[in-house]
Amino acid sequence: MKYILDQLGRFWWWVQQGGNSNIVLVAVTAWYSYLTFRMLRWSAATARTGEANRLMLMNEQQAWLFVSLPPSASEISKLASDPTRLRIFYMCPVVHNYGKTIARITLSKAKFLVLPNEQQLPADPDYEAAGFHTLVATTLLPPDTPGQGLQPGLSNLEFMPVYERKATLWLYGFIDYRDINDRPHQNRFCFGYHVPGGFNPNPEGFYVSGPDAYNRCT
Repeated sequence: MKYILDQLGRFWWWVQQGGNSNIVLVAVTAWYSYLTFRMLRWSAATARTGEANRLMLMNEQQAWLFVSLPPSASEISKLASDPTRLRIFYMCPVVHNYGKTIARITLSKAKFLVLPNEQQLPADPDYEAAGFHTLVATTLLPPDTPGQGLQPGLSNLEFMPVYERKATLWLYGFIDYRDINDRPHQNRFCFGYHVPGGFNPNPEGFYVSGPDAYNRCT
């Protein structure tokens, strides 16, 4: 900006020295156009820099939610201990805010899904399907604070085919929330339950799994 003002000053001094009026007019017009172009470019660059800084600050300050399962998740295997009586196991996923500001949760959904071994999860989740445990209440989650509210349930009758390795158990859902700047975000999660056997040596339990669309975060 200082360079442009200096050039304008030099032109004004030159014009004051006199000379051919036509030459002066053409020169002044050309220089005015050039300097106007330079000023517009400088203004646009400044605006882009300011917008980039604003977005960077907003991203640094936003909330970041992550869903995990509590240690009690392993107790689901107890459903297989007595198949003669109806029992229900309730899972309570843990939502943790790893961001720097508060998150305002607006909608949460989670469900268990048992699929025969020959059937795969669809590529895209259907969150409007039946069987979801849904929370529509607004919840404020501060930084570094875990929260629990979802409680999808599974019966021992549903679990037995999984325990017998005839079916696969999935737990999936999402969390809708807004950050301190009122921007909407969604954290999707999906876990598959593993029963030891075959060529997979991993211990029994839930693992992050499923197609990419089930674990997408925005």
